Amino acid sequence: MLATAEPRRTTLELPRRTGAPAPRPVPPAITLDAAQIALIAEEIEAMRPRFQRDGGDIEFDRVEANTVFVRMTGACFGCQLAAVSVSGVQMKLMEALSLPVRVVPVGMGRG
Repeated sequence: MLATAEPRRTTLELPRRTGAPAPRPVPPAITLDAAQIALIAEEIEAMRPRFQRDGGDIEFDRVEANTVFVRMTGACFGCQLAAVSVSGVQMKLMEALSLPVRVVPVGMGRG
């Protein structure tokens, strides 16, 4: 009797998991009140001179749930450090509000 060879595997086969992991609970959305939104606008307004000193600018646009939308213009448009600046704004707002918020730049332009 001739032994038949098994076909060669051309792809890596990983062991299959039995049973799906339990889904993580989704935290409830945070809704900011009028006083918190006013504080956000004040904090961003206080940051503007720092941006303007470097030829850029930042303006408060709107809030949706716990997401703060800002408009960055001037030298901030296309700047490689814009993401770092947005992260700094986010940290400052979280410190002022004592709540987690997300800062998202919208409609960036030359101004």
